Parts: sequence; C-alpha cells; structure tokens
Amino acid sequence: MTKLESITDIRHTLFHLRLLQDRSLKDRESLQTFQTTYMLLLDRFYAENEDMMSPQQYEAAKQDIGYFMQLVDLAYWFYTEENVKALQGKTLMH
Repeated sequence: MTKLESITDIRHTLFHLRLLQDRSLKDRESLQTFQTTYMLLLDRFYAENEDMMSPQQYEAAKQDIGYFMQLVDLAYWFYTEENVKALQGKTLMH
C-alpha cells in the first residue's frame, strides 16, 4: 500500500468516525469503541508519517479530532500533489 493509499484509507475511516462521534458520547461502550478506534488511527498515521508529524502535533491530535483531520488532509494533499508531479514528469520524459 502506498502512502497515499494508506492516508486515503485513514482519511475515509476518520470521516466516518467523526460522523459517529456524537452518538458515541451517549453510551459508555460506544465511547470506548470510538476512543480505541481513534487512537489506532492516530497511532497508525503517526507511525507511517513521523517525518510529517511532530510529537507535539501527535499529542495535540490525541485531544482534538478536528486537528487530526486537518493533519491527515494536509498529508493527503501533499501526496496527491507529489503523485501529480511524478506523473507529469513521466509524461514529459516520454
């Protein structure tokens, strides 16, 4: 799986998790599932993208899902742009 594919997967899962956030606050079991899933996503993103995320950003993202979504979106657009440039370079070479 490429970095872009992994970030796209995290982005997609995070979007759905955010939609369920309000519901999870009403029930203890749902809240635990939400928190566990969220931390797994955050840990995965940090492990795969340590070069793009400082320890301070990691700590801040633990407390703020909106902030984490912004970091994931930045990484997504970075790798999207990087792939477009790579494809353009291949086209120019041929």
